[in-house]
Amino acid sequence: MAEARTKVRTLKDKLILLGLAVLIVAPFAVFFGISRQPPKVSKSASDLDKYPDDEKVLVTQGLKDEDVDALERFDQLEDLQLHYSNLTDAGLPKIAEHTTLKRLVLGAIHVSDAGVSKLAALVNLEELILIGAEGITSDGLSFLPKL
Repeated sequence: MAEARTKVRTLKDKLILLGLAVLIVAPFAVFFGISRQPPKVSKSASDLDKYPDDEKVLVTQGLKDEDVDALERFDQLEDLQLHYSNLTDAGLPKIAEHTTLKRLVLGAIHVSDAGVSKLAALVNLEELILIGAEGITSDGLSFLPKL
């Protein structure tokens, strides 16, 4: 009798673990099964020439202030990700001109409160992610309550 209980308990434990595995893995399977291909990563300003003007998602690496002008022709951008960038306060006003942006990711930037406050012009912005932005304080993010 005890052996039968042990087998039942083992079976229940396995079913519970299987159920948990499904709960954990299923969202990822659905996301990757339904979503389109991840965007290509542009490694330089010259790489941006390969994208159509109506691109909605751009992911870049290593852009500098002088490269931000290359983004000007993308007037329908909704998601802009600038990773490993050498942006300073000088580059942010040009980014703030992209008022169609809903999501902005800025990584490894060298900006201050004064620079990041320029992003308040992004009236459609829903999500702002700042990575490695040590020069920014809560004062510089005072425009965030609208997000």
